[in-house]
Amino acid sequence: ALAGDVDAGKAADFTTSALSAYQIKPKTEAEAVAAAKKYQDIVARGANISRLGVEDFASGFKFSAPMAAKLGVSMEQLAAMIATMGQSGLRGDEA
Repeated sequence: ALAGDVDAGKAADFTTSALSAYQIKPKTEAEAVAAAKKYQDIVARGANISRLGVEDFASGFKFSAPMAAKLGVSMEQLAAMIATMGQSGLRGDEA
């Protein structure tokens, strides 16, 4: 989902950062693919409903995911928060 809108290196960085923040440690390749797809789908949906581009949205996720995960905020809840802030004019890395 990120690959079409973000270069492959950044997409991989955003994805691994988020999965690491949420302590998602896939044991198999299939689990890794499923976890990455889930994250990327959440970011793509969030970017689509906000005024943010995918890269800005993923950047906001990267910077806020570690604290959100520690506070028990799900990836979906964090995406909703970033989308809401994006609708208010904040870029992802400002959110």
